[in-house]
Amino acid sequence: MSLSSNITFLLVEPKSAGNVGAAARAINNMGFKNLGLVNSQAHLEKEAEIFACSGEAILKKVRSFPEIREAIADAALVAGTSRRKGKKRGKFLDFEEGIKLIKKTAKKNKVVIVFGREDSGLSNEETEACSFLMTIPTGKKSSSLNLAQAVMLTAYELARENKNAHKEDTLKLSDQERIEVMFRELYNVLTLLGYSSAGNRDLRGSILRTMKDLFTRSGLTVYEVNMFLGLCRQITEKFERR
Repeated sequence: MSLSSNITFLLVEPKSAGNVGAAARAINNMGFKNLGLVNSQAHLEKEAEIFACSGEAILKKVRSFPEIREAIADAALVAGTSRRKGKKRGKFLDFEEGIKLIKKTAKKNKVVIVFGREDSGLSNEETEACSFLMTIPTGKKSSSLNLAQAVMLTAYELARENKNAHKEDTLKLSDQERIEVMFRELYNVLTLLGYSSAGNRDLRGSILRTMKDLFTRSGLTVYEVNMFLGLCRQITEKFERR
């Protein structure tokens, strides 16, 4: 599969059908193929078709999902876009670093790039579903981009020639659905080992977030995920036999 086939641009609850059409046009102009929506049928509106222009074929292939977890289930890497930072917003990478990681991963794996609502962006729960977040650099006086503009700039950066791409080796990575199973098993093991809360701090959640940040740097192969799952299940079984 090519880079363009492995990358999906995912719009979460877009308010404007025009923005969806313009996003489809941008994706098509930059040589990409996949556009997804969460909790929206805006791509079916006439306004979307008008704004799409040459990207009308992209609109016809749009996949719509009821919620974000379903949309990213088969992705090895999920990159969220957000200008709002905070302790509960997840790990941020520089835009350039994020683009490089997406390019490298998408050579052999499925990648989803998530864009939030025009007015409120992504919720904390939605950013938690992302492998990492990145912010498109803008001027300080006006840092908020139009949804279609954000898609266009991201697609443009991804489409630029990567001169060192042929030198990089990329492994086939596990998808998000399997990784979520692994993290649930790890959470159960931490509970069995006595990790709970210390004051207002959730130790289990803190450990899992740190591990997620660590794994994001290189991803996890199917073999590695299965290895972690096997270890967790053996620990759980030994505790249950006591």
